[in-house]
Amino acid sequence: MGTVAEIEDAIQKLPPEKAWEIAKWLQEYLDTQWDKQIEEDAKSGALDKLCSKAKADVAARGNRALVSLPRDYNSSPGTGGTSGTFAMISSNAL
Repeated sequence: MGTVAEIEDAIQKLPPEKAWEIAKWLQEYLDTQWDKQIEEDAKSGALDKLCSKAKADVAARGNRALVSLPRDYNSSPGTGGTSGTFAMISSNAL
């Protein structure tokens, strides 16, 4: 396997559409790793304190915007995936 520098060099030599394919694959890979870590943390109880605090905060304040996400975060730049939407959560959802 190549070093990070070798991999970066190889990616820079690719046509843009191939680099975007790699970017999409890498994002999916990282998302999967993140999901596994969150699942492990949830099972181990590592998130219990944070969940309790979030529930208390939501109960105290009601509905509020948590994050702004692009409509299609997998879009390449310039393809219309930049409009934001807001994720909402209610105290009943927790």
